[in-house]
Amino acid sequence: MKVILLVIFVSFSFYTQACSISSYSYIYKINKKLDDQIIQKSNCTDKINQNFIALISQASGKVSSNHLQGILSKESPVELTPTTIYIKPLIELVNEQLADDRTQFSNLKSLHNKSFIGLDSTQSFRFKCSNCDIPGRRNISLNYSKNKLWLSADIFKKIYGFQAKQSLSYMTPVLSHKDFARKKINTQIRSPLFSDIRNIQFYKLNKHLKEGDILTMNDLSPKNIVSMNQKIKLLIKSKNITLSTIGIAMRNGKFGDYIEVKNPKSKKRSLAKIIDYNKACLLYTSDAADD
Repeated sequence: MKVILLVIFVSFSFYTQACSISSYSYIYKINKKLDDQIIQKSNCTDKINQNFIALISQASGKVSSNHLQGILSKESPVELTPTTIYIKPLIELVNEQLADDRTQFSNLKSLHNKSFIGLDSTQSFRFKCSNCDIPGRRNISLNYSKNKLWLSADIFKKIYGFQAKQSLSYMTPVLSHKDFARKKINTQIRSPLFSDIRNIQFYKLNKHLKEGDILTMNDLSPKNIVSMNQKIKLLIKSKNITLSTIGIAMRNGKFGDYIEVKNPKSKKRSLAKIIDYNKACLLYTSDAADD
């Protein structure tokens, strides 16, 4: 009877003996989902190992091994080393070293198919990136200890732009600044953004805009707001006085264009800047003042 009990006790002790997993003290995640290389040593089952990898993939910050052991040991006892694991997304280090008030990095990937960097002690990281002041996908080199790793990331510019409050058809007859809201955005748009929102009424859309779209210069074309041979109102500004008269436009013109205008009486021509629909401004000339 004693022999049978001894065998049962030894068998039970062997069955309940904890397996062990050894990982890293510092884990810098490149991908959200980690792989089995995060485990340096293990004599646990594949299921327990996969559960450990899943827990680390979801964690961030300072994590106690006791806490992880409590979760993993629901099926069988598990021992973890080290006692504390520090977990941080590598993209945070990239932004700390390379980003500034106008740029931000995201969507970090490894060009070596690595999902993380595992270290047993703190290391200094040095990132280098060419043309990282230009939005787009860029390659980044990472040097740490005696290792070098190539990464890629999306670079976004932090800028102010004007966002459509509602959908706008390219057939919209007159645009208004009230159709747009000024907003700080992270963008990879390389086309210059439209900024002269106070004069938006002098432009027409080249395409349909959806609600939330950011307005770029490529989305707009200036309208002809003065037509050739049309009578227009002329403002004549000198140092101390502003007069108005009538002139004839010698060609079509858009907002901000300089065109020739003709005095209908003297037939003399002057250069004027278009400032509104059927309106232009020119410097004072004696011919223009004759009216």
